[in-house]
Amino acid sequence: MSDQANTAIEPQDSDIAAALRGMMGAEQPAPPQTQAPVVEQEEQAAEAPEGDAPAEEPAEPEDFEWEYEGEKYVLPKALKPLTEAQMRQADYTRKTQEIAEHRKMLDEQAKLLSAAQQFQQMAAKEFQELAVVDGKLNQFAQVDWAKLWESDPVEAGKLRIMRDELKDSRDKLASQLQAKQQEFGAAQQQHMREVIARGAEILRRDIKGWSPDLAQNIRSHAREYGFSEAELASVVDPRMVKLMHDAYQFRKATQAKLETKRVQPATGKTLKPGTPAAQSQNSAKVEAIQSRFRKSGNVRDGAALLIAKGLL
Repeated sequence: MSDQANTAIEPQDSDIAAALRGMMGAEQPAPPQTQAPVVEQEEQAAEAPEGDAPAEEPAEPEDFEWEYEGEKYVLPKALKPLTEAQMRQADYTRKTQEIAEHRKMLDEQAKLLSAAQQFQQMAAKEFQELAVVDGKLNQFAQVDWAKLWESDPVEAGKLRIMRDELKDSRDKLASQLQAKQQEFGAAQQQHMREVIARGAEILRRDIKGWSPDLAQNIRSHAREYGFSEAELASVVDPRMVKLMHDAYQFRKATQAKLETKRVQPATGKTLKPGTPAAQSQNSAKVEAIQSRFRKSGNVRDGAALLIAKGLL
């Protein structure tokens, strides 16, 4: 008989398994069952009771979970539209508040700049007068007073009086400028303290766990990127601080992941059964047992075939 014919009559694995379950020590497989007529199958199908009705879909829960200000609540479903409206309103309020705070910060910075410009304009004339007086005093410094006193004591006396008057005028003008500078600096510092205090309130509200220690960690992280203390001291906009905080948290989380991977023990690669060489040998063994079973039709050969295929 040809290989094609052998393939056509080759028993299936399920037939072999059925023969083994039904054997009572016999050496030959049980004869295959004949297929019932189509009409009988249709009658049996008609007489068979209808299958179970599809299970009903689970009812939609009547409650839902809602989180508000860090607390979770279970509310009736009927209130869900109200909570969604409240969340939209809260989001709108938050954004409006952020815009108002941003405008206020810009206004305060504009006031600082305007005050600095006004001070410079006010003091510009006095600075010019001071520069003129300093120039005249430099001229007096070039006079040979000893020689002048010998040659013309009267002229030397007049020049000395003029020099002393210029010195007094110069000292008075410099003192006035210094007082104005100190007053302006104190006002600027007070305004900056108010701006910083207002920014700290925003940071405590928007950044969870905000504290002086966290602020110091953020500053240290920023210095690693080359920022100087003077540059960091000039940062008063809370939005910039939020940006620096996000960068600090991202780097911290990244380093934690790398550290976790580093301390994890290295797991050896597990070799799974069924490598190409083993598969090739097993395939040859199955084909040999299958060929022997085709020729003999013996139940033992069938059982060996099922074992080789991993079905028993």
